[in-house]
Amino acid sequence: MNKCHKKLLAFFLLTLFSSTPLFAKTDNTITLRDGWVRETPPGVQNAAAFLTLHNSGTASKSISAIQCAAVAARCELHEHIKTESGGMRMQPVRAPLTIPANGTLAFVPGGYHIMLFDIKMPLRADTHIPLLFVFDDQSTFTVQLPVKSIRAE
Repeated sequence: MNKCHKKLLAFFLLTLFSSTPLFAKTDNTITLRDGWVRETPPGVQNAAAFLTLHNSGTASKSISAIQCAAVAARCELHEHIKTESGGMRMQPVRAPLTIPANGTLAFVPGGYHIMLFDIKMPLRADTHIPLLFVFDDQSTFTVQLPVKSIRAE
């Protein structure tokens, strides 16, 4: 095998195994409610995703990772907290977020949300973006979030 073929094979294998957990199973107890992402103005490199996840199962589910490789360089769970001066500031979530058994977890403006950093293309209204949630038991759940217009209220 020549050097070019080896590099191509290595790239293919790295892409395959880094984007999907091995032996992942789709989680049928998680459902999406009211998900969306705001359209990005020209030149904006970051975006936020909002949604509600419902767990109809009998066991809680902790989010161990979110993957967004098709849309952005990376994504992170974030939250807004109140500062000592009374303002608000955003920070990464330090502990895993858990969806309780037969409960919900909401990602909303001013609360928990998913930050998309270094988006690969402008997000345009009436399109959709994929996100893959990976849970502590290695099960996965994929969502397609609609992009809402900047003018939407």
